[in-house]
Amino acid sequence: MLLSSMTGLWLWWPSVGRWTKGFRWRRHRNTDSNLHYQMGFWIALPLFVLSLTGVWISFPGVFGGREGGGRPAFAPPVAEPAQSVDTVVVRAAGVAKGPLRSVGWPTERSADWTVSLANGRRIKVADDGGVAVAAAARKPGGAARWMRRIHDGDDMGIVWQVVIFLGGLLPAGLAVTGVIMWWRARGWRAKVAARG
Repeated sequence: MLLSSMTGLWLWWPSVGRWTKGFRWRRHRNTDSNLHYQMGFWIALPLFVLSLTGVWISFPGVFGGREGGGRPAFAPPVAEPAQSVDTVVVRAAGVAKGPLRSVGWPTERSADWTVSLANGRRIKVADDGGVAVAAAARKPGGAARWMRRIHDGDDMGIVWQVVIFLGGLLPAGLAVTGVIMWWRARGWRAKVAARG
């Protein structure tokens, strides 16, 4: 998407005349081409921002934007934990209810199991005694928090949320109009080649 945003702007730039010519609706005789140029230009920058924040969120270790803060440090899992996974899940269910999202295995650094629920709650279960307690919710901090806010639109106002909504829809429209433009150009080139 990052590459599409940048190459799309390059292709949008008028090759003849002033660059302001690119803003005209009747730039081309076909409605789908005009739609493609206009939609592509106005959504290019928001798509670039959404793509960049999406990459940051997807690969936090690369950018140092890990939600817990700092780079993740690898710790080997405990080879033979005292509690079974089933026991851990049952103990966690006694503290908080909700659909299970994941179970974090105890490691040599932390002997606690971490049970995450779909509603965002986390429960720590001690491997040695099986005591389950609710863990504090993790909040992204620093750059990771800002990347998440920009990408999801949390507390960013209705204008940015509408832009994000359009950023999800317009690429589908660009794909359709782009294929139509490509198909038309293919037919036109075939006719030119047949004449020559």
